[in-house]
This record gives sequence, structure tokens and C-alpha cells, in this order.
Amino acid sequence: MKTKFLFALLFFACRFVLSQDKISDSLVLRLDQVVGAEKLDVLLHLSRHTNTIGDYQRAIDFAKDARAIAEKHQDSLNLTAALRLEGVGLRKLERLDESIDVLDEAYGVAKRNNFKSELKFITNSLAIIYTNRAQYDKALEYNFQSLVLREAEGDLFEVSVAYNNIGFVYYHLRNYSRALDYYYKALAARKKINDQYDLDKILINNKR
Repeated sequence: MKTKFLFALLFFACRFVLSQDKISDSLVLRLDQVVGAEKLDVLLHLSRHTNTIGDYQRAIDFAKDARAIAEKHQDSLNLTAALRLEGVGLRKLERLDESIDVLDEAYGVAKRNNFKSELKFITNSLAIIYTNRAQYDKALEYNFQSLVLREAEGDLFEVSVAYNNIGFVYYHLRNYSRALDYYYKALAARKKINDQYDLDKILINNKR
């Protein structure tokens, strides 16, 4: 029975990977059929998709191509998106110095142009990097920036994520009372919208 279950799991995993590859292949085929802004859209879509399925180097390459087109057309918004996706790919590959450089550039463009939605994700990525590096002062700085942007949007799920991330940093700083404050805030936000996704992790954090 166990062998059958593992075989079935492997079968469905392979089907999922193949279906994801088909998405990539169809988008790549479109690249030869489009130009200008439409090509930029396809490249950004490809970078997002390949980041999602864990093909990080290809995600970086697609983001760089999108970045070149955005720079040529002086498209600041899509330039910011391309830089952010490149930075995420580099972060996933643990090329953290490169990731910080690219995300800092994205942050500068987004800040100058007041691209709040992009800033929300850029600050979150930078916070993750600095948390992993145990540079907790920088992690808190970017986490709080992300929180302010998420609170302004009013999406309680995203606000709860920011609260949880801040609690996680305070936990590593051994400031357990502050950590619990933010874990409780994260839990309250989730309960308010009756969202159970990853709720178990927040509950575990509250018991620390």
C-alpha cells in the first residue's frame, strides 16, 4: 500500500512539473511572435512563473531581458518589476549580495516614483534577506516599511504576514514579549477575516 501511494504521489508530481513546463514552453514560443511592450509583458510573466516553479536562473535571465526593454522604453514601473523579480531569483539562489544590490536599485526606482505595490514586495524581500543574515535592525526597518504599505492597502491577510514576520525577528532578538505581541496581532488579523491558511504556524509561534 505504501509503495502504491508513493508511486501515485510521484505520478502526480511529474504531471504537475510537465504541466508547468508546458506553460513555460508556450510563453517562450510567444516571445518570437511579439515585440515592444507585449514582449516585456511576456518576459515578466515568464520570470514570475519560473520563479514560482523553482527555475531561478531562468527567472533571472528573463527578468534581465525584461529590464533591458524597460530601460530602453523608460518604463519605470516595469523596470521596477523586472529588478524585483531578478532580486527574488538571486535571493532564492542564495546570491545574497547580488540580490541586495538589485533590490536596492528596485527600491530606489519604486521610491522615486511612489510605486507602493512594488515597494511592498521589495521591502519584504529585503527584510527576508536581512533576517537570514541575522542583521535584525535592517530586517525590522524593512519589515515595518512593508507593514505600513500593507496596512494602507487594508488587506488583513497581508497585514498578518507582516505582523508574523516582525514577530519572527523579535523572537530571534530574544525579545519574546514583543514577538508575542506581533504573533497575537497576526492571529487576530487572520481570525477577523476567517482565513485559516498557515494559521497553524502562527498558533505555534504564539506558544513559544
